[in-house]
Amino acid sequence: MDKHGEGRSIPDEETNPLPRGLESMLKLTIDGKEVSARPEQTILEAARQNGIDIPTLCYHEKLSLIKSCRICLVEVEGAEMPVASCATPIVDGMVVRTRTERVERMRREALRLLLVNHPLDCPVCDAGGECHLQNRVYEFGIERNEFPPEKRDIPASPYGTPLIRQWFDRCVMCLRCVHACIDVPGADVLDVVERGFPAHIEAVRKDNCISCGECLRVCPVGALTETLSPEKGRTWQLTRTQTTCPFCGCGCQLELNSLGDKKVVKVTTKGESGVNRGSLCVKGRFGIDWVNHPDRLKKPLVRKEGVLVETSWDEALDFVVTRLRQLKEKFGPQTIGGIASARATNEESYLFQKWMRACIGTNNIDSAADLASGAAIRGMNACLGVPGMTHPMDHVEEADLLLVIGADPYDDNLIFSNKMRLAIRRNNAKVVVVDPRQTQWEKWADLWLRPLPGSDRAWINGLSRLLIEGGSVRKDFIEEKTEGFDSFRASLERFSTEFVREVSGITPSDLEKLARLYKRAGRRAIIFGSGVMQNLH
Repeated sequence: MDKHGEGRSIPDEETNPLPRGLESMLKLTIDGKEVSARPEQTILEAARQNGIDIPTLCYHEKLSLIKSCRICLVEVEGAEMPVASCATPIVDGMVVRTRTERVERMRREALRLLLVNHPLDCPVCDAGGECHLQNRVYEFGIERNEFPPEKRDIPASPYGTPLIRQWFDRCVMCLRCVHACIDVPGADVLDVVERGFPAHIEAVRKDNCISCGECLRVCPVGALTETLSPEKGRTWQLTRTQTTCPFCGCGCQLELNSLGDKKVVKVTTKGESGVNRGSLCVKGRFGIDWVNHPDRLKKPLVRKEGVLVETSWDEALDFVVTRLRQLKEKFGPQTIGGIASARATNEESYLFQKWMRACIGTNNIDSAADLASGAAIRGMNACLGVPGMTHPMDHVEEADLLLVIGADPYDDNLIFSNKMRLAIRRNNAKVVVVDPRQTQWEKWADLWLRPLPGSDRAWINGLSRLLIEGGSVRKDFIEEKTEGFDSFRASLERFSTEFVREVSGITPSDLEKLARLYKRAGRRAIIFGSGVMQNLH
């Protein structure tokens, strides 16, 4: 499929014997093993893709290149000195050696230099047992450090959030946390302070911190630890249970780390799994205190003689079944309705509606989400045939243009905002924000339009008119997939740029600039929120 969704002819097998995408694969040899990889990949990516381990410390697949640890050095045939595998692109016919004597010696020296400033407090460190530095030191058999350790005397300073504690003496200056804060949420809280031996990382822009914990997640040592739970446990004492975050409908995957009698002590994520790819918002990562709260309901409550009393699940379910059966027999199934939580997963919502329809026999089903976005859902269903998003969340990462209308994804849905940020990094996507409010996304916008509240219909119709008059119409799509287009075009007649300015305050030049950006983009994503649902015109 091309970018417009149009089919392309498929060549005959004789002229194109390789599976799609393999025609441009490059071949190289790593440790005597011939492997294939894509041209845009680095030596490290090609090696890991083919099951060959190259040790790293600062590298993280979700972040931009850091190149600070020098642990991933490899030898390339024809190169005088070892190169950093994380930053060296592959070349067809390249010969790579990852475990030569010279490379192993250089890795050991790099690790020893890191240990000069790193305390050997593994027995009391929260990261003990899952520390990347600890694992690499053990792997390379470093039993003692030939460089005398020297403790850095860095005065303590508050971190960006009270939910995370910073241990300056454990930091190995890999800069993962700095890059994570910039690359993923775009908060830009952390930076390197001073230079040389006194250099360290501080939260220099504390007001920007949103407590997402991205820095905590990527730290390879114990330099950042969470402060929420008073109870701690070693890695091997914890039981990790993968589940879905309940705080919204995004469906983020996380791991509950429980100790002893299933008491949850912290939340982690497993690699880049789930729609969230390992990231969480402040609620998902740190909002666990309610799990163990003494006031949390642990048993069902049934009202007896006007008072709610604890009961067993069997008694509670029997009570519900009895009452529903009585109501159904006396008044009929259509007198019963069900309201689902907006935080329920798709699977839970499906089971709920199926139970209401098949068991109760009623179609009276609603969701709390209808109060906030019901009008938009019904409108999209009527116009597009889809009562919701027209694409999976991940597709926004491929966009060339992000048109954000009446929404602040940074505050409303951080995980989706992270995916939008990735589109900027990957594709240099243009960003247009249309909102009378000053949101977080305004600082990343190439164009920020501030219409008068309630005037969105005017400027949207004005934009539609400019695009149609400018020839941005796919006639084949209009003829095959739509109806009533001529009536729609006629309804736009009064929405001139001057009329739009009178109603919304958006100048003709700004509206025309938006039209040009929209027309030039190959892959466009429109993100709208509740701000666009109130209109006066």
